[in-house]
Amino acid sequence: MGRLTARGKYLFDGDRKFYARGVSYGPFPPNSRGERYPEPERVAADFALMKELGANIVRTYVPPPGWMLEEAIRQGLRLMIGIPWPFHMAFLDSREMADGIRKSIRDGVNDLKQYGDAIFAYSLGNEIRADIARWHGPRAVSRFLAELNDIGKQADPEGLFTYSNYPTTEYLDLSFLDFICFNVYLHREEDFRRYMTHLMAAADDRPLILSETGMDTIREGEQHQADLLSWQARAAFEVGLSGFIVFAFTDEWHTGGAEITDWAFGLVTKDRKPKLAFNTVAEVFRGELPPPLAAPPKASVVVAAYNAEPTIGGCIDSLKKLRYPDYEVIVIDDGSSDGTSRIAEAAGVRLMHTTHRGLGSARNSGIAMATGDIVAFLDSDARADEDWLYHLVEAITRRGAAAAGGPNFPPTSSNGSSAFELAPGIPREVRIGGDELAQLCGCNMAITKSALSAAGGFDTSFTAAGDDVDLS
Repeated sequence: MGRLTARGKYLFDGDRKFYARGVSYGPFPPNSRGERYPEPERVAADFALMKELGANIVRTYVPPPGWMLEEAIRQGLRLMIGIPWPFHMAFLDSREMADGIRKSIRDGVNDLKQYGDAIFAYSLGNEIRADIARWHGPRAVSRFLAELNDIGKQADPEGLFTYSNYPTTEYLDLSFLDFICFNVYLHREEDFRRYMTHLMAAADDRPLILSETGMDTIREGEQHQADLLSWQARAAFEVGLSGFIVFAFTDEWHTGGAEITDWAFGLVTKDRKPKLAFNTVAEVFRGELPPPLAAPPKASVVVAAYNAEPTIGGCIDSLKKLRYPDYEVIVIDDGSSDGTSRIAEAAGVRLMHTTHRGLGSARNSGIAMATGDIVAFLDSDARADEDWLYHLVEAITRRGAAAAGGPNFPPTSSNGSSAFELAPGIPREVRIGGDELAQLCGCNMAITKSALSAAGGFDTSFTAAGDDVDLS
């Protein structure tokens, strides 16, 4: 195993996308060594059961001992390690308390970083209460979390750092983190999908992980838990999350100095007998991610290009790597005087060369050539993620929508300060709220062929921009 990286909306293990499939573990009553974990033999057996589940991430709430991290490496698991501090208290009212928190993060990361291959991420806190965030003010709380992130990065520059937020404090600015985590317990699928889509947008250009979700089987029963976690896990990866962590692995749970006996959120019982949900979660965790679409329609990807020689090759290369079973790529060369057509033709995509008539007309030409039921649009200076088309089509087909779209992220430069990154007014979709759009962004959108026909296509008077706004 090696250290993971965060790039754009996803996590990567080398060049391969990494989907976090996890369970929370503990806290537990102290073992014979005084550690808040089971004995090593039990941990080894638990880790083996997690591997059977298809998990690759174990979320802990207190730092594990070294032998446990070594066992994780042996079994091919990574740990998302929480470093506890009094985030339920007014921590900024006391300089001594704030200094103690800083020291906890510094010492915790320094102690753990030697086990880097086993560490998925360091978690800098968990659910700062909404009343505490309001008391200190969201800017002060965000600044303090950013400071903790800086302390951690100084100790382990290659480590990933996150913080587990929850809905009542979603307004905190966490843009400094490597990826965003949210604990969310929603039991209606429509609400769950809508809120996950909302959080995907709120996370901007950071990966999003659902760091806690689950159901109590004492009150709801094993079948309800199994059904819930099955559709939740599928929905999370279909929407585009980078990870899904179930609370919890086992019903054995010890917190606040006492054993918790009136909740049973585990995928296995205290004696490690798998519940029904173990198998339904395993079906998702051990399957292809994101989950294959049941009946994917043919899609056409249209790229309107004008003097795009410097970028069209990279654009087409990214489109040829899309993980979608049935699609075509169409390039409309809108009267270029450079090598745009030559590059597109050499790439083996469908090509039309027209006189220079502008963006709206070029896109209409692409629509006329399209043989797919859904037409997606990408700019010639953009590159698509391998699952870009999947997520657009999934949203349209599941919702029965006319169109779907997403944001436009600037490219990252080696020093992180390119003019494009710093420029204001980057084009992007306009959201009404939840998973509803008021306006598509032309560089990242897909529309059904029938809706395009009904709308009469794009207005050709828009030759450089604005056609997407008009069509919306």
